[in-house]
Amino acid sequence: MSRPATPEDIAAKQDFMNAYFDEALERVAFVERLAAEGRQVESLTLCLVYLDGLSQLLSWPGRETGRNFVETLCSHDQADFLSLVHPLQLIRAFDTMSGPWPSRARALEGRYSGPPYSLMSCTEASNAIGETFASNDVAEIVRELWRGTVAAVVYHWMRNPSVHGFGGSQRISFDETSLKGYPAPPLSLHTLLPPLRAMLSEARKRSLARCEWFGDDRIILPAK
Repeated sequence: MSRPATPEDIAAKQDFMNAYFDEALERVAFVERLAAEGRQVESLTLCLVYLDGLSQLLSWPGRETGRNFVETLCSHDQADFLSLVHPLQLIRAFDTMSGPWPSRARALEGRYSGPPYSLMSCTEASNAIGETFASNDVAEIVRELWRGTVAAVVYHWMRNPSVHGFGGSQRISFDETSLKGYPAPPLSLHTLLPPLRAMLSEARKRSLARCEWFGDDRIILPAK
């Protein structure tokens, strides 16, 4: 039977945690140095790998890798760009799913027959879903709106090729897509570094608040 942690134990563990997260911030600084040296592929790949790892840790015990990545990225983007919904991304995502989803994609295609397209907030997208589909389908469809976000574009076109392949797109432009009447900005390393720092800050905060890694030591300890 283990003894209760003493104040000295807690202080030592917190010191170790702070050292860990300080070193993690150094990794982010290294990513920035790589980019400044022109190593765009390597810097973006490292950034995406770090984002993926942190999103899974911060989403524990959630097991949906894609959802974890997208929703965590969205919630740590202070610019609120990554949580916007692109109609075409949503249509394409629903088309790849089974059951009623391809027919739902066709209904959305009828409503959003672009190009051109406009990025929408999740609230605007939810309202559009409510106007397009039967009431008993709305909640299920809204739950899957994450698949149509800009962050989902990051997951499918940047993260997946970088983690499972030999590098993905270094910059993604949204052709014929507007945001509040202006051309939508592109996706790049510059878009992703602020959420990465915010996720590290959140991880440190959770760890120190309870003196447990990422808020719960079970996240990193093997199951017994």
